[in-house]
Amino acid sequence: MNGTGFKVIVIGGGMAGLLLGNGLERHGIDFTLFEADPETSERDGYQIRLGAPAISGFNACLDDESRMSLYPKFGYSGGVVSSAPILYDARLRVLLDLTKFPAYTKSAPITRAALRDHLAAPLRQAGYIEYSRKFTNFKCIRDDAGKTKVKVFFQDGSEDVCDLLVSAEGAWSKINRQIGLNNITHLTTHWNLSAKCSIDTEKLAKLPPEIERGPIAVSHDGLFLFFSAYVAAGANKNTISTSNRKLEYCVDMLKGWDTRFHDLLRSIGPENVQVFQHHTSQQPAANWRSTAKASQNTLEAGNEHVWLLGDAIHAMTPGRGMGGNQAMCDTADILPQIVQLAEKSKTQQLKDKDYQVAVAAFEKAMFPRAFDWVRKSGGTDDKSGVDASTLFGRVTLFIMARVLDAAYVYGMACKILGYGPQDDAPELI
Repeated sequence: MNGTGFKVIVIGGGMAGLLLGNGLERHGIDFTLFEADPETSERDGYQIRLGAPAISGFNACLDDESRMSLYPKFGYSGGVVSSAPILYDARLRVLLDLTKFPAYTKSAPITRAALRDHLAAPLRQAGYIEYSRKFTNFKCIRDDAGKTKVKVFFQDGSEDVCDLLVSAEGAWSKINRQIGLNNITHLTTHWNLSAKCSIDTEKLAKLPPEIERGPIAVSHDGLFLFFSAYVAAGANKNTISTSNRKLEYCVDMLKGWDTRFHDLLRSIGPENVQVFQHHTSQQPAANWRSTAKASQNTLEAGNEHVWLLGDAIHAMTPGRGMGGNQAMCDTADILPQIVQLAEKSKTQQLKDKDYQVAVAAFEKAMFPRAFDWVRKSGGTDDKSGVDASTLFGRVTLFIMARVLDAAYVYGMACKILGYGPQDDAPELI
């Protein structure tokens, strides 16, 4: 605790919220992170692939010891150019081989549970996290000196007060709606089935050989499947269970598909399978805060003492696997602005105008970067990939394949001439 009277509240103990918490602790900034789930609740263990954007957040928020102990927990990246997905139809026939694309960025897999546990451990030990605290709403108030404060309310009837409220709640963010942004859309016409895991060599040998070529992606009749596996170092035990009803429900969703897809799902266990309908978002105008203030005429609307990061502002479809990367990259942009506010508070010269300048700088850096990936991942279209079960989808994939062939030839020519992709994440092996 820094004792300057400047306090931050972070709502949400996901990866981005925890990473920011580490950065705040590292700079001695007074904060509390509130998480709705109990400390003992089971966390989703499925994989996420992270690369250079996430590493920028690690570099900003974590000390050397924490970073160096984190990177060995990642799986193998597959080289400088990572394993892009290969698009198949429901009969497991190749439609589009994205591994030919020469500019696919490097990434490596890690389970979400392992990453969260790593980031949460120092914060739990220092007492910065409060679990089982379900956020309900906030209210902006003025203190006796006329300065803006944010009062935060919880489902259990408790409350807290801060100078800066940061929403890291994810795509269901209540703060996003209350502040008047409301730029997130829940897409409901398509279902996504994501299966990501580490696997032992014995199991890998029994799976279709397609899985060794790269991640499998299928978009068929309103259902999008993504399957990715990597061989865990030292893995030699079969710990996979196939008795869970959830897993059989997922297999049933693929009724009519090639039975090799069923084998893939049953091979990894229910804990690594997720079924969901995703969210996406629209990029706010640069002046969205002033617009919200004018339209709602409340102290809460557009208030510069309330900030949003990650899926709470730029939710995106999983098409390019960049949601988590961009959320953690946000911390590299947001932390310096918070540090400046905390430093200025020590001189007792911190004013509301300073918050306006700071959040404008954060959003100016974040908007073009994050929302570019929202668009690349599918934008606001209520779809998941190109559906090969339709004539339009087959024609689109044919055209994309020819473009990709040309890009592949170009990439090979550049390689012969000595060009190679830059390793933008050397920390990942």
